[in-house]
Amino acid sequence: MVKMRLSVGKQTMRGSGKEKVSRKLLLALSFAAVLSLMLFVGCGSGDSHDGEAQAPLSAKELAGRDYQDVVVLFETAGFSNIELVALGDLVTGWLRGEGEVKGVSINGTTDFSSGKWFPEDALIRITYHSFPEREPEDSDSANGNETQEEQDEQEEQKEQEEQEGQDTGLQFSIDSLIEEHYTVAYGELTGRGFTIEWIHNYTRMDFTGEIMYLIENPGSEFEIPWLVVGYEELNEKDKTVTLLIDNQENMDRLADADATKKALEAKLSPPHAWTTVQAYGKAQFPNGFKLHYTKDKLAETAENKNTWFLKATCDVTDDFGKTHKGKVCEARVTGTTDNPKVTYFIVY
Repeated sequence: MVKMRLSVGKQTMRGSGKEKVSRKLLLALSFAAVLSLMLFVGCGSGDSHDGEAQAPLSAKELAGRDYQDVVVLFETAGFSNIELVALGDLVTGWLRGEGEVKGVSINGTTDFSSGKWFPEDALIRITYHSFPEREPEDSDSANGNETQEEQDEQEEQKEQEEQEGQDTGLQFSIDSLIEEHYTVAYGELTGRGFTIEWIHNYTRMDFTGEIMYLIENPGSEFEIPWLVVGYEELNEKDKTVTLLIDNQENMDRLADADATKKALEAKLSPPHAWTTVQAYGKAQFPNGFKLHYTKDKLAETAENKNTWFLKATCDVTDDFGKTHKGKVCEARVTGTTDNPKVTYFIVY
């Protein structure tokens, strides 16, 4: 189903009367027309982006994402020369996640904006955090005897983590509170002199006031069985920490939604679903249709194990050549990666 609201003005043309011109004047006019056409073509060529592709996100927006997701974004945008650089800098994985992108450069440029044009064969270098590859054990390490160099390296890594606010003993203590009732975490950490900020893991809303009310009013009718599901902003020196909380019912619902999404991703990948909508839109609007699903994605939801609901801004060109920017496109896509099908499509 396709719906549009595109308002355009009517255009009328009136033919001029026949006029007699001299041969010289006719030649002059012909020359002027050819010259104008050459200037028009010359000026228009500057706007061509043949052989180019747009950066899907800015450098800042790409940092911190999973490197595999970033690869898909650039491949979908049309880039073909992608290089991966694993740093091998993780020791415990507490500070940064494995596969987390540290930075992206395009032809050496590390500060670029979303939508900026680059050659399709530009070198995309994605640098990400990873654990170092294990080397074959020598006779000393096999017997449990570390070389002095290895000991110095481990000590240096340990000092670096401690300088960034991590403490091995405290880290283990807080890790042990994951999935514990909020009252257990409160007693454990306040007993160590910590001040706690409580944040809802899904909505990111501050629940500190609500939690303190429940602590001070045990057995309240507003009691919710909050569980600690994570933490962030741990500062041992100032004795402050932010705990992330959720309840089992909501976590089960999110787990079901995540399982549905993963099942659908295995059947029909999101990049293929988006490109299918892009192709469908071009068929509906042959004069021009551009779907901004990388920089202006509004929704990418697995409605069930068979259907994606997709929503993004788009630009549409009408029959009079006028481009209407900032429209919204909604679509549902089902099928498989090899055979995707658009079952619903609307532009407004």
